[in-house]
Amino acid sequence: MSRENVEIVQQFYESVTRQDLDGVLDCVDAEIELDWSASRSPWRGIYKGHDGLMRFWTEQIDVMKEFSLELAEAIEYDHERVLAVTVMRGRGESSGISTKAAGATLWTFRDGRVLSGTLFQTKEEALEAAGLSE
Repeated sequence: MSRENVEIVQQFYESVTRQDLDGVLDCVDAEIELDWSASRSPWRGIYKGHDGLMRFWTEQIDVMKEFSLELAEAIEYDHERVLAVTVMRGRGESSGISTKAAGATLWTFRDGRVLSGTLFQTKEEALEAAGLSE
């Protein structure tokens, strides 16, 4: 099985950690849809297209003085889906409060780019939603 999609996910997270918006946009389809409806953070919702991704970036990444995403595990299920288990660490720009959160994102791909990402609180929730739980 090709690891190309896993590499794209890794590149996406590395670009986010470097706060390289152009690098993030290079990884995604113009019709990207991020579904952060299940987020427990103050930022939740559905973000569509490059404009939506830039709004997501402004609302979440730009308010952090420090921000990193660690890819703890990546599982490629087929040529269209990758489950990424991550750990996010950050510190608020104005508050100075540090935060750490684990989560899982189910990514889908089209033509070698991320088409959608749906956030789940746990790997198990993501597996169940994708019909991949054991």
